[in-house]
Amino acid sequence: MTSMTQATFVAMTPECRHLTARVSRTAVEQRIAEKLGRRLKQPLEFGFSVPSDSDFGVAWHQLLNHICDLSATAPGALACADIRKQYSRMLIELLVHAAPHNYSEAIQRSANQGIPWYVRRAREYMHEHVTDLRSVAEVAGSVGITPRTLQNGFRQVFNMSPAEYLRDIRIQALHEALLRASPAQSVTEVMQNMGIANFGRYAQYYRRKIGVAPSVTLKGRS
Repeated sequence: MTSMTQATFVAMTPECRHLTARVSRTAVEQRIAEKLGRRLKQPLEFGFSVPSDSDFGVAWHQLLNHICDLSATAPGALACADIRKQYSRMLIELLVHAAPHNYSEAIQRSANQGIPWYVRRAREYMHEHVTDLRSVAEVAGSVGITPRTLQNGFRQVFNMSPAEYLRDIRIQALHEALLRASPAQSVTEVMQNMGIANFGRYAQYYRRKIGVAPSVTLKGRS
């Protein structure tokens, strides 16, 4: 990650693959200001070194790969200005919420203050038990609320149902498990270890979110 406010020199070998994504500094800072509800006092600065296997690194590479593939295989889709704007928004939101920068902690504090206590606890429970959860009712029971209250809370905060949220974090956990899997393991075995029973449906979810089939990730560790 190069800084938007400081000169940066990058040394690369002839074998290095290099793709530069240029994002408007003004657009990113405006989005952070909107999230915080105030003007930024200091220029935005990103963490220079971001591990490629971190949540942000994986998501950033996958999104850029998807955009590049779409540009090469279906250029007509990107001819639509509204579609291009949506991808721009996705890049900006990923930078704002997942990339390390000098406003990351402030955004996290602001987000936590606006989330009802039971939604925070339910979210934590989901992440802690992602491999063995069986139902939304189980999550609601762990917090001591009704499933309807949990549904309404997740819709209000995340604009998705608890089941959709659980599916998303389970797919991300599956992706990380596939990257760590040994060559002797199969996709089915990895899914079973993640508590996934409907293999075909989750393979479709995975392809939609990650951009490739689970078998491609397992085979190429990509």
